[in-house]
Amino acid sequence: MFKEDKALLDDLCELNSYTYNTMKTYRTAIKHYTLYHRKSMSNLIKEALKEQGNNTPEHKLKIYDRLIDFRTNYILTSTKGQTATTIEGRIKSIYKQHRVKIPYIPPLNNKQLQKYPPIAFENLLKKEEILQGLELANKELKSEIMTWISSGSAINETKSLTIKQFYEGTYPYHQTENIQDSLEILNKLDNVIGTLKLYRAKTGKYYYSFINPETVTSIVNNLLDKNIKDINQPLFKYSNNYTNVLCKQINDTCKFGKAGAYSRFVPHMFRKYNSTYLNQGKELNENVLTKEEVDMFHGRGINATHESYFKNNPNILKFNYVKVMNNVSLYNQYSYEVVDNDIIVKRIDTDKQNKKLSKKVKDYENILDKLNDDERGLENYADMIGHDNFMKIFNKID
Repeated sequence: MFKEDKALLDDLCELNSYTYNTMKTYRTAIKHYTLYHRKSMSNLIKEALKEQGNNTPEHKLKIYDRLIDFRTNYILTSTKGQTATTIEGRIKSIYKQHRVKIPYIPPLNNKQLQKYPPIAFENLLKKEEILQGLELANKELKSEIMTWISSGSAINETKSLTIKQFYEGTYPYHQTENIQDSLEILNKLDNVIGTLKLYRAKTGKYYYSFINPETVTSIVNNLLDKNIKDINQPLFKYSNNYTNVLCKQINDTCKFGKAGAYSRFVPHMFRKYNSTYLNQGKELNENVLTKEEVDMFHGRGINATHESYFKNNPNILKFNYVKVMNNVSLYNQYSYEVVDNDIIVKRIDTDKQNKKLSKKVKDYENILDKLNDDERGLENYADMIGHDNFMKIFNKID
C-alpha cells in the first residue's frame, strides 16, 4: 500500500467507526485497486475530483474506465465469490466518501463470478483431525478451539468473553467468592457444564450457549497458569487476527487443505462442525437438536414475535444441551440424570468400559473354544440344547 493511502484508510475507519475486520476489507480493496492501476488511492481520488470539477462528459470519465477495466481484467479473473463484490463495493464507497460522483455502472452479475466449490459434509474436519491439530496448539489456543467446538460460538463472541463471565457461568459448581479458589475447585471436577451468556453483534441478540466438561477443564488449566489481576480481563488473550494465523499454521502443517473458500482448521469451520453434529449426530441412534434449536444456541436471528413472547429458561436449554453434548465432545463421553430437578453429569470411565468389554470378549472366546473342542461341534450342541437356549448363552455376554 502506498504511504499516503495509510493515512487515508485511518481517517476513513475513524470517521465511520469501522471494526478491525471491516478495515481489513478496505485495506485489501485499496491494495488490489492501486496495484492494478499503479497509482495511489489518494491520486486516483484527486483525478476523479478534477474531472468532476471540469464537468467532464460522463462517457469520457477516467473513473468509469478504471472501474470497468479493474472489474473485467482483475476482479472477474483473480477473485471468487463474495470477495469480488466486496472489493468493488469498497472502492466505490471510498470514492463516494470523498464526494466523488460514481457514474452508472451495471451491477456485477453473479453468473460472471468464479465460485468456490460448495462445502459438503465430507469437507468437515473429522474428530481425529481435530485431535491431531490440538496436539500442535498451546493451552490458550486449545481452550479457545474447544470452546468453539463445544458451544458453536463465533470467534467474535469468544473474544468478548471475560474471566468474570466464565466464573459466573460455573458458579453453581464452585460457589466461592474468589476466582483463584473457584479454579482450584473446578480443577478437581470433571462434570461441569459452563453456561455462557453471549452477545452476537451480527444479530444484536443476547443468547445462552454452553461448554462441556472437557472444555471447562481445558480453560481452568489455562487460567491456573495466569496471574489474574482483573476478573474483567478477556478469557482468551489472542486477537482475532493472531488466532486465525495460528489456526492457519496448524491447518498447513497438518495439510488439512481447504473447504470452499476456507482453510479447514479455522473458527468458521468449527462452528459448522458444531452445527452439523448437534443437528445430525455421529451415529444413527444419537440424540440430536432441530435446526431451530441449534440456531438458538448460536445466537442466530429468530422470529421477532416469538422472541417477544417466549423467553428462554437457561436450565431447560442446559438440559437440552447436555442430551446432545456427546456429539461434540472430543476426549470423553458423558452420562446424565435428573435428580431433584438438577442435571447431574458423569464422565463415562472408558478404561473401565474397555476392561469390561475385554472380559466379555475373553468369555466369548472361551465358550467358542469349548464348543469347538467338543466332538459334536456347534451345530450338534445347538440342536441338543435348542437354538433359543444356545443363543441365551451368547446374549449373556452382551
